[in-house]
Amino acid sequence: MDPDQARENPGEYPVMSSVDGNWQFQLLSQTFLITSQQDPGQRVELSVSAAYDMLDYLYKLRADLAQLTGQARNEDV
Repeated sequence: MDPDQARENPGEYPVMSSVDGNWQFQLLSQTFLITSQQDPGQRVELSVSAAYDMLDYLYKLRADLAQLTGQARNEDV
């Protein structure tokens, strides 16, 4: 789904939960939030620049992450 089409409020994207249901992710206009589902008081708030840097870091480690989570594919990750 195109995030721009799913937004109800400009600058706010839909919430996404992690596969295990333990974390919730949300991109707002200037921040990226990571919130624990078990304890909503446990929350990380990143600037969009820091979230982009984290995305770049995770992208570089995508093959390792796929292997560690058992989601490695036959194709290049």
